[in-house]
Amino acid sequence: MGNWKYTAFISYRHGGNDEFAAKTLHNMLENYRVPAKLAAKLGRKKVGRIFRDVDELPSSSSLYNNIEEALGQSEFLIVICTPRLQESKWCMREIELFQKLRGSDHIIAVLAEGEPVDSFPYAITHPVINGQEVEVESLAADVRGETPAKQKHKMRVEQLRIVAAMLHCEFDQLRQRERQRQLQRGIAAGGVSFAVVCAFLAMSVRENQKLQKQVQKTQSAQSYLLAEYSDTAYSSDNLKLAAMLAMEGLPEDLGDDRPFEGAAMASLTNALQTYDYQKGYAARSNVKTQTMDAVLVSPYDDYIAYIDLVSSSDYTLHFYDIAAGKVVADFPVNPDYNGYRSCNSKVAFFGDHRCAIAGKEGLQVIDMNTMEVLWEGAYGMTVSASADGYRVSVFNIEENSLTVYTADGTLLSECSWENGEAVFFGMSDDGRYAAVAEVVDEDNNEQNNLYIINTNTGNTVKYLDDVKYENCVFNDSSWCGNKLFFTYGGDELYGYVDMDQNQVHKTTSKIETDICYADSRRGLIYFRDGNQLNCASMETGEVEKTYSAARNIADVVYTGDGKKNTAFAVSDSDGTLEYVDFTKDPYRIGSLAGDGKECSEICIGDTYAVTYTYNDYEFRIYQKNNRSTSQTASMKKRSNEKVAHLIRRERMLAVNCTDNSYMVNLSTMNGAEFDNEVSYMNVINDNLVSCDNLDGTISVYDGETGELLTDLPDGVGGNLETDAAYMVEDGVMKKYSYDKTDKSADEVEPVYTEEVPEDCIMAFISKDGYLVEERNDGGDTSTLVVLDPDRKEVLSVEETGASSSGEADYVLYQPAGETDYVLYNFAEKKEIARMDLGEFSWMECVNGGYAFLCSSDKGAYVVDTSTGEVILTISEANTLYTFDAPEGQPYFTALYLSDNGETRLDVYSREEPSSPIARIKGGLGMNEKGEVLIFDGVDTIYGVPFLSMDETYANGKEFLNGEGLTEEQKAAYHCD
Repeated sequence: MGNWKYTAFISYRHGGNDEFAAKTLHNMLENYRVPAKLAAKLGRKKVGRIFRDVDELPSSSSLYNNIEEALGQSEFLIVICTPRLQESKWCMREIELFQKLRGSDHIIAVLAEGEPVDSFPYAITHPVINGQEVEVESLAADVRGETPAKQKHKMRVEQLRIVAAMLHCEFDQLRQRERQRQLQRGIAAGGVSFAVVCAFLAMSVRENQKLQKQVQKTQSAQSYLLAEYSDTAYSSDNLKLAAMLAMEGLPEDLGDDRPFEGAAMASLTNALQTYDYQKGYAARSNVKTQTMDAVLVSPYDDYIAYIDLVSSSDYTLHFYDIAAGKVVADFPVNPDYNGYRSCNSKVAFFGDHRCAIAGKEGLQVIDMNTMEVLWEGAYGMTVSASADGYRVSVFNIEENSLTVYTADGTLLSECSWENGEAVFFGMSDDGRYAAVAEVVDEDNNEQNNLYIINTNTGNTVKYLDDVKYENCVFNDSSWCGNKLFFTYGGDELYGYVDMDQNQVHKTTSKIETDICYADSRRGLIYFRDGNQLNCASMETGEVEKTYSAARNIADVVYTGDGKKNTAFAVSDSDGTLEYVDFTKDPYRIGSLAGDGKECSEICIGDTYAVTYTYNDYEFRIYQKNNRSTSQTASMKKRSNEKVAHLIRRERMLAVNCTDNSYMVNLSTMNGAEFDNEVSYMNVINDNLVSCDNLDGTISVYDGETGELLTDLPDGVGGNLETDAAYMVEDGVMKKYSYDKTDKSADEVEPVYTEEVPEDCIMAFISKDGYLVEERNDGGDTSTLVVLDPDRKEVLSVEETGASSSGEADYVLYQPAGETDYVLYNFAEKKEIARMDLGEFSWMECVNGGYAFLCSSDKGAYVVDTSTGEVILTISEANTLYTFDAPEGQPYFTALYLSDNGETRLDVYSREEPSSPIARIKGGLGMNEKGEVLIFDGVDTIYGVPFLSMDETYANGKEFLNGEGLTEEQKAAYHCD
């Protein structure tokens, strides 16, 4: 067996049949007893320990580090192969690493489902040996079965094939001895012996404690898996299931009925989207329908109305209760002319929770609170309600007739047309007028007559001929206020009727697309053209302002209040929303990330938004995020700029964009614009910030206002802490250059008057006045010297292999010839910690009683400076940006670049720091008030109060409102 800790490591994809096969095989192998004669020969009675993550992994953030260690301590790798296996990046990495460690001849492929060609990973069947890809026939066991029982039976046979490989013996030899063992078992079967009963009764307290620890270990691993399942549900926009799974993995009311696993709390935070400030609307749910083609959100933010096409003449209107997540009422409605079935033409919300619909038998007005019909009216295909909620109308396309009622059902007027086909274009905002277009020559579409009717009398009060109406439709109406818009003539020129002034106004401007909104107060109209939203003069139709969207516009919805706010929501084809206000500079005032799904139209309410795609038969519901913030910082970034890179140093943030760069003070939330792109930022003291520019120069800024104080010339360049020392006296930065050949440096106002040896290659002054120097001895080693404020020697370490800049009163160095690094507090003159940090390491920062140490090949470490204890290891940290541990706050944060290239802010509890309790997309850190700082990905940084774990748990209970996993779901996710 050798010195292997594990005989085998089982690699499998979590969930479903994959996990069932892994768990069953794990139990069989660990409980298998080697036949006596063979055991005597081999010197072992059992196969040995088998590693499976649920049973072996501790609760730790260093998950992959533990897995890598276990693989290195395993003689064989057993891979549970199904068609889903290759979807798991973890499994693929495990196979790749094991092949490097042990080669392919120690890999056992277990076929649990599917055909070999679909289930065996390419890396197993075509390993790279001596630099060449070779096709091999993998050692395999076939445990496929139609049912779990049949699969388990098959596994009892095939386990011998696996055991034979691991014991390096013949399969037939084991099979023969297993048959003999079964015969002996049958003879020995009988009752339970008295001795066994006594042994059970005599079980010690110590054994009970061991059992309890094992139960807690299993629960902790189960919680981790539930967190993974939750994250998968979250990525599929199934927020309710994600929250249920996360809550299942947490102790009841955060008590002590099971171990606390931070990953489950982080998953719950994701599911609740508490800190998702890169989406103004959070995905709530997807609703699949039969043949849905139109959707509308009620103004009361409680229902969604949508139409299902059952047949060419049978349409059903559904009311979907958003809170309940289900359809609560159905009404048959009439099809329109040529099958036109826009939800806006079939449904009209008005007044106090009322709704008018074009019912199959005629107009119906419904109480939305009870879904009861209040009154009925004339037969028709299209309904409309005035904005003031006083009038309701129904239009009958078959008879070209219009009937108007008051809100309580009193008949106001009736009218009809005899010539041609008629199309209804709604009522004015005050309900006094209605518009009907009559198509006289439908084949050539040469003449359309436009009638404006007084709804009180049914009489025509205005008549226009030779008008077009196709391009003036917005919200299924051509009215905006008491103005009716139209196009006319062969060139489709733009015009409107002002009923308040009783005037017809025609222009010589051409508008070929839909008008989105008309702003009478400002005398402007808005219309879209391709990927542009145009603002034009109402009088002339001439375009005055244009906003170019990032992608093709799918829909435009007016979201303003008609007074000060003139904002529009521009929906791109991938679901992204851009908010545009032509009264602001720049025009774009915000952006909300899309879900990447195709979008044709969007409906926006005060709380909810709904998107859908034609013929997709699914609509997606989004809920507006409540942005509870104490303060924000705006970079006043230009609308067409893309963020390329973020640099965070202490409380200062540099944001590099495609055209410009910006600086933000995260304490004051003041922002300023840079002239150059920044490659490095350093906070010198409370008022000064220096930035290395990509052109080689260094700029110095006032950290409070962002004002540029001075540019240091070319030739100074490089890292501030390696080429020069900087100190501050009376608010002025002074510099001393160590490179005596750099004549240009002499032009910079000196000077650091204190003598520094010429062989000094690195020096800095701590904030408490300690001078730290690293002097090169002319070879590969250096001498590290620390002097106190009186310039008396505090520390002298000769022949240091490497050292780094320090923070506060600490320095990190590596004595020459040693692998360990030493963290030293030179104010207290004592060694804090000594640890192996890999090939090259440095100290990022010290605050809040913690030192944040970074390794080039081992990740990052958080060290308690009072005890020297490593309280946290982040093995997946590729690059560390910064670390915040505000004094008096129960949390700390780490901002880093993970191995998969994702910038992440992890939030940890000081009390339970083993794994993050929140992972915040767009997070930048935590300030002294305990607020997490979140960048929305566009131009705004938010300061958001961080909720306690108790508050997050309470929000989870409120969100689920008593719902939990069903028994079927519990079985599927192994919650039993």
